[in-house]
Amino acid sequence: MRRRILLPFLTLLLYGFISLTPEEIECEHAAAAIEDCCPEVDFTSLTCVADATCGPQVFPAFDEATSECLQQLSCDEMRAIGETGQSVCERIDLALMDRRERYDELETDEDLEPIEGVCP
Repeated sequence: MRRRILLPFLTLLLYGFISLTPEEIECEHAAAAIEDCCPEVDFTSLTCVADATCGPQVFPAFDEATSECLQQLSCDEMRAIGETGQSVCERIDLALMDRRERYDELETDEDLEPIEGVCP
């Protein structure tokens, strides 16, 4: 629970209290929930701050609807095996690995869109 409060605060502090969009804030809250429930998830490519400074535009890892959905799930629900044969935690981990690979291969005229299909 402590991390859930600390992560968004640290994000604001690191970015000098810049104006974050609702999508970025919700993504940060979802990231905190995932961190609490899915310790096996590799967070190295989970970015919640949009970046369009140079080259391709990078959107937050989760859009607002997906972020809100993830925040509503309990840890048991995130870890439960779903209809796909995978838990939400597993789907997130695989989606983040795919996102990392796509980011490495992006051309300057492409965008890195939010992850879809991880929340039931």
